[in-house]
Amino acid sequence: MCDRSRMNSPGAACAWIARSGATFVLSHPSTVGEFRPKGIDRSSPLLAFTTLITCTLFILWLGLLAHRPESSAAWCFTLLSVAVALRISSLVSRPRTDLVKTYGYIFVFVWMCLSPLAQIASGRSPLGHTFSGEDHVRTFWVIVVGLGVYELCSRGSVTQAHWEQHFEIARTRLKWLTISTFLLVPVLLVAVGGPSVLFQSRQAFSTAVFGGSGQAIGALLNAALIVLPFICSFFWVIAHRSESGRDHLWLTTSLALNILINNPVAQSRFWIAVVYTSLTLGYVRAPQKVLRHSVPLVIAALLLVFPFADIFRYTQSTPGTRTSISAQLYSKGDFDAYPQVASSLGYTREVAFQPQQLVGLPLFWLPRSVWGSKPIDTGTELGLYEGLGNVNLSAPLWAEGWVAGGWVGLIAVFAIWGRLTVSRVINRLPGGMIFIPYQFILLRGSLLQAMGVTSILLLSVSLLRKRPGVANSPRQP
Repeated sequence: MCDRSRMNSPGAACAWIARSGATFVLSHPSTVGEFRPKGIDRSSPLLAFTTLITCTLFILWLGLLAHRPESSAAWCFTLLSVAVALRISSLVSRPRTDLVKTYGYIFVFVWMCLSPLAQIASGRSPLGHTFSGEDHVRTFWVIVVGLGVYELCSRGSVTQAHWEQHFEIARTRLKWLTISTFLLVPVLLVAVGGPSVLFQSRQAFSTAVFGGSGQAIGALLNAALIVLPFICSFFWVIAHRSESGRDHLWLTTSLALNILINNPVAQSRFWIAVVYTSLTLGYVRAPQKVLRHSVPLVIAALLLVFPFADIFRYTQSTPGTRTSISAQLYSKGDFDAYPQVASSLGYTREVAFQPQQLVGLPLFWLPRSVWGSKPIDTGTELGLYEGLGNVNLSAPLWAEGWVAGGWVGLIAVFAIWGRLTVSRVINRLPGGMIFIPYQFILLRGSLLQAMGVTSILLLSVSLLRKRPGVANSPRQP
């Protein structure tokens, strides 16, 4: 507050105003040159409106124009789509947006709203399932309850202030990790059949990595091969930006190795999105602003570009057989998340709940020769139950929780997920830059398949973290 006793003269008043202005500028570096009250962003209404219009157009196109929904289940998912679209618009309308939650809801909108809407309305499923209207309604309530628990447990003060905290890199450790990666990657490539596997197809790469070893060894081998080059290049990008362009050699060599290993021919589209989105966010000055203003574009890209970007998935690709965009949502395995949730309900009715599915997550590295009854991932378990030839399937968090313990498992999983997404560890730089795109992999599942990459990511970030919680210094010109 203003101390009027010290402002008896014009000079004292001017000095007080100058000090107040300096304090405001130092505490609000993004507002230099333009005074705005705290929490006000003039672009927020336009951004929220654009996001809502983008979502609404897809809802109308898929739900009311392409296939007019007549069943109660179709109308349930139409209303859910509208509700999630409003939630996303509400989140991006806030200047201090909860970006982790916003992008989590983007996954929900595409994979748990529009995709099931198209599948129910068309009567088709990517896995060839046939579900009754009652099955669809039960699955709808499972999805809604999971989201409700997530909303209740993700309440917290996650703001851009967390993003502005400085993450001081342990540069010596980063150099040693980079050197170790350059020595280790050639050995791993030889072990999986040579560098040629990087330029054949994603199917050939997966066969080379997992074909000659067990799932546990293959998961660790794959994680080390793809995560270490990414982590090294990511942290050198941050170091290069924060220290005015130093360490060009470390940066260029680590980026070259990352591009060689994490290329779109050998790696999945989800992982490619994680790698290059994170690198972009590590380079730009205001990553939270970029993410916030990219929401409508990301939604459109997931529906208009992502389904067609799998030309390198198999050794023999047939790009000429592509179907319409709406047909992708009910015919491609990329959108098997919803039918897998619906199948999990039938699985637990006919088989049993499997709480050991969650117990196996922290012990993913243990070979089956040591633990004979070690559970397989939930996506494969559901695929075997359904009698499918291809059991490399997803298992969204809803399916993971339901198979583990029904309503209790579902509530527990989403309560943990809600608290995780508002934790300071996740939302502090640079963890948030990686976690925001990486949560798509975790939400889609299955969790056991993702444990290898997740563990290497966590270990690497922890190793390179020197001292968190220090105010970030402005970038020097």
